[in-house]
Amino acid sequence: MLLLLLPLLPALLLPLLPTMTGPKVFITLSIALLSGPAYCHGELQLVDNGYEGLLVSISDHVPVEHCNHVVNGLKSVLREFSSLLWSLTDARASVRDVTVILPSSWKTDESTCSLVSPMITSTPPGDAHIQVTSSHPVFGNRPWVHQTQGCGRQGDYIQIGDSLIRSIVNDTYSYTARLLVGEWVKFRWGTFEEQGFPEDPLYPKSYLDPVTRLTKSNTCTNYQNPVMPICPSDLHNPEAPTKHNSQCGGRSAWDIILQSQDFANGRNSPSTSVSSYVPTMNYVQETAPRMVLLVEDTAVMNLQQRWEFMRKAIRRVMVYDVPDGVQVAIVIFNSEAKTTAPLMKMESLSDVRQRVGSSLPRNPSTVPESQKNILFGLREAIKVLTTDSGDPAGAKVIMVTTGNSMAPQQDVNEMLRLATVNNIRVDTIIYPQTEHRVLISASHGLESLVAATKGSSFTVMDEGVGKDSKLNMMVSLMDALFSSMCSSSAVSSGVPVLIHSKSYPGGLQTMSDGSFTLDDSFGPLARFLVFYYDLNHVGNSLQLISPSGEVIDAINMQEDGDANVVFVTIPEAERGLWQYKLENRADSHQSLHVQVTGTESNVRKVRLKVWTNGPHAIVNMTDPSIPVIVYAEVKDGNIPILNAKVTARLKRLGNDVSGSSYNSIPFDLYDSGFGDPDITADDGVYSRYIPTMYGGAGYYQLTVTADDNNGYAQSPVNNAFMHHRRADQEVKCCGSRIRYEHTKRVAPFQRSVVYGVLDVLSINPGNDIVPPNRILDLQAQVNATSQEVTLQWTSPGDDYDWGQAQRYEVVLAESWPEAKAFEGHFIGSMPNPAQVGIKQKVTTEIDVYESTLYIAIRAVDEAGNRGGVSNIPNIWVPRPVTTPPIVVTPEILEPIQKQAVPFEQEIVETVSEEGLTMQDFIVILSSTGGFLVFMIIVATFCYCFVARHKFHHDKDSTESNPNILIKTNSTLEIDQDEGSNSPDSTLKDDVIASKGTQQNSPIQEQKLSITGELLMEGATHSKSIQSPFPDVTLTSTNFCSSSEPPSTTSSHNTPYQTAYTIGTCSSYPYPLQVAYPNEDMAAYIPASLPSHSSQASMPYTQEDLSKPYGFAYVSDPTVYQVDPSYAKGQIPDYPLPPPVYESYPCMPPVTSYSNQPPGLVKVPPPVAPKPTPTTRASTVVPSEVFADAKGCHATHV
Repeated sequence: MLLLLLPLLPALLLPLLPTMTGPKVFITLSIALLSGPAYCHGELQLVDNGYEGLLVSISDHVPVEHCNHVVNGLKSVLREFSSLLWSLTDARASVRDVTVILPSSWKTDESTCSLVSPMITSTPPGDAHIQVTSSHPVFGNRPWVHQTQGCGRQGDYIQIGDSLIRSIVNDTYSYTARLLVGEWVKFRWGTFEEQGFPEDPLYPKSYLDPVTRLTKSNTCTNYQNPVMPICPSDLHNPEAPTKHNSQCGGRSAWDIILQSQDFANGRNSPSTSVSSYVPTMNYVQETAPRMVLLVEDTAVMNLQQRWEFMRKAIRRVMVYDVPDGVQVAIVIFNSEAKTTAPLMKMESLSDVRQRVGSSLPRNPSTVPESQKNILFGLREAIKVLTTDSGDPAGAKVIMVTTGNSMAPQQDVNEMLRLATVNNIRVDTIIYPQTEHRVLISASHGLESLVAATKGSSFTVMDEGVGKDSKLNMMVSLMDALFSSMCSSSAVSSGVPVLIHSKSYPGGLQTMSDGSFTLDDSFGPLARFLVFYYDLNHVGNSLQLISPSGEVIDAINMQEDGDANVVFVTIPEAERGLWQYKLENRADSHQSLHVQVTGTESNVRKVRLKVWTNGPHAIVNMTDPSIPVIVYAEVKDGNIPILNAKVTARLKRLGNDVSGSSYNSIPFDLYDSGFGDPDITADDGVYSRYIPTMYGGAGYYQLTVTADDNNGYAQSPVNNAFMHHRRADQEVKCCGSRIRYEHTKRVAPFQRSVVYGVLDVLSINPGNDIVPPNRILDLQAQVNATSQEVTLQWTSPGDDYDWGQAQRYEVVLAESWPEAKAFEGHFIGSMPNPAQVGIKQKVTTEIDVYESTLYIAIRAVDEAGNRGGVSNIPNIWVPRPVTTPPIVVTPEILEPIQKQAVPFEQEIVETVSEEGLTMQDFIVILSSTGGFLVFMIIVATFCYCFVARHKFHHDKDSTESNPNILIKTNSTLEIDQDEGSNSPDSTLKDDVIASKGTQQNSPIQEQKLSITGELLMEGATHSKSIQSPFPDVTLTSTNFCSSSEPPSTTSSHNTPYQTAYTIGTCSSYPYPLQVAYPNEDMAAYIPASLPSHSSQASMPYTQEDLSKPYGFAYVSDPTVYQVDPSYAKGQIPDYPLPPPVYESYPCMPPVTSYSNQPPGLVKVPPPVAPKPTPTTRASTVVPSEVFADAKGCHATHV
């Protein structure tokens, strides 16, 4: 009886709370799971040194042909497991009875499962503690425990591969039992792995021993003992970087075990029995789930449309949502109880759904609410479940009642007894909740019943205007019934999935539209529903548009007035984006509500499971010791889904003062593995603390959605070779992250779960009392050369993992206990905390050498709330290398006095050493070497420059073979010879220098006019060159004859022509277009002369620099005639087309110089004929041709 009263203790003590001083916030966490276990397990208890209620399930992935092998193997392993557990706990614990749950798909005749007789068929009482299923992508068939909560909290489940169970023989089952014992210690008592993992940054395989300074294996010395899978207290090393030390603050595993619910306060002391229990094996085969709707029928339901909404909501769920095969009954109660629909199996091919859905009375009773008796209703429900000698174990009772008239305590105690004895689960739906309580006990008094049976609780707020109830009230009741039904673990096939749900208020716009997506994770059938308060609120225009554009009009839709719904069922729904449009004629205080439901795919079974760490009791949210954490597990079958987008939403129920609904509070959940709250990364479990409730007192509904994160979600690939590996060859679970060898992209999916209600009983206090979350991934690395330590961690939040903390506190201690107590020297100058979840790194100098130091960090918020102490890594800084001083001065040096380090100041100080250290020599040598390299480079450059200058000077002064440089495709402004003393270079420099002046000097004009002359035969030309240019000396007069034309090029900047070679004055291969018969070239026109003074009679093209490039000026074609002086036969006699000057598409526009006078004309050299387009070659690099005075050979340079 004392155990039955324990769950009522919060309700008994709560009325005393108003006498306490100070504002407080309390939350009633009315969700599906008991405190501790994240999953809804059957009641597992250690009674008189024997576990009772152990559940082992066999997945439907295991073929029925393996039935006898799996069952035989389980029997052998569990018998040895019980014996090993007895030895491990010093005769404190063993296994008394086990219930094995067989898949419903297995045949249980003698030919397939002859070893399981006798066997009963029943609904499983909850999720199994040990699950036999397919192999894991990383852990294979090896047993491993799924843990999501902290130290001392029971895990979720133990998974083991069926291949390992099937292969059990006498010489191997004991080994499997030892592995199972090691995982049981973590599952039942909340310990963690006491050894390291390869390549794990937080829990390495080995570490540097702080005493011996030698590499040490990160495991317990006695870990390999076959009957000792945990480290004894006397051998436990709290300083080792293990996951257990990080989560449990360095406490030994035995300390955690002895303080657990099994052994605390002297429970289950060592037995005097010699041997352990031999487990009794019970076999249960899954049957169809059984549910009883227990509905309150009192006069309060006659207000507004409460009873009408009740009938419509039950009809909707019975007719459209309950899967085939589920057995449902309906019982009503007031001062007495009555069955309106016996237990019947749902079938789509019969009228059973209609009969059960319409079984409620048309009108409620007139019995006052104060006379209702919930105990009578629960007894009637259990009676229905036991009809025809049925077993009520595992069944669910969904109780729909008001939140008023608290049940008497003796009735609550009796309901607790009945529910526990019959092993049923009770869910409550408080309908309607008319008012909010402030600092008073829960009025319905059923929280303890829900907690004891691991049920769920939902709340539907009373929403109405005058005599009308709002449509949102009916839809909320439908959602509560829908969620309660889907939360049953027994409903595995054909379970409905809520794909889309959206409300469209009336009075805002005529047309309402939206969209939803169907992907391959859903079954072929989908149903589109529009709920209304009045049928006239749904206009005539209603369209559903498929991804391919097919339109389904309102004429194709069905109407069900008994559920206030217009719907269309799509048997083979197309995959992709669907759109809908509907005419909204609802009143301003009503609305239309659209929902889309479907079923799970038979190929892909994407599951979203949600729970919290909180108990089914009142939780003080302002107490930092009991924060509320939301967990969500996303799986594709048995494979976790990584990188999914998981979002939780808290929405206050009811309406604000303006009559509008409250805005939801969205927050993302993360699978980060930071340690607090998410323990292991990439295990498919996403978690986060709930945010601070600033919306005031009220009921907050928790909804969680998950999708494929725009294609970024991945799932690990199950390696086929793992099926053939031994368990000792597989990876143990679990370090800071589960590492997968191969992953694949997850196909698109989306899931949504309406989970439960948070009941906030008071407004938040004015002051901040919530601390930052704990840092559990602190890493420290030492640079032995610079004596620097680099710290790295993930930034916490301000209120748990929300917001941004104000500062960090870092302590450097000489011992691990000192660091755990956060005592020692404080390191200052730490960076400011970043936003939560950001990696931060800082490097600092440590001047304590050759001594083991321990570092701890914690965050502090603006209110001074300090987070928990982090994990504590140790460091060892070597002493810097020193050398004797270069010069020894015989003087007495006073010892350096180190100053005391103030609080929050960096303890590192600059230490002065005598003489030069190795670092000083390195700096000096580096500086000297760099200076020498620089001087060598400068000397090399000077030498090359002088040598080059001398080379060009010698070449220009040589008189043995003087050449005259003729430029190919050059103008008067460019020169390609790089000799600084050549005449051409002087000419170039003078020309360039003259561009910025108003007038050229006479000597410049003389030098510039040299390229305008052609070299012809005879002394006449020689004289004509020397006469106007006395500074040019010709040392040879051996010229080509006049019949051998010079090499000239076009004046415009088109690609250069291919150079030609004339061997010993050989004939010119192209006909020369003589545009200047007398070979007279006009001299360069200085800038002071007008541009037309001596150019009027010139027939070749001139370019005006005042005009932009891109224009071409074509000469008169009539002047291109063949020179009659050429001998016939020497030059091919065929007509050539006149040259066409192309524009310059690639040339930039010419920038005019500010000093250049207008009208300056650039005179190009003579134009040689171009070859035909089929024979021309473009050269990107211009050529310099030297015309040899003797042989007239043209040479490329």
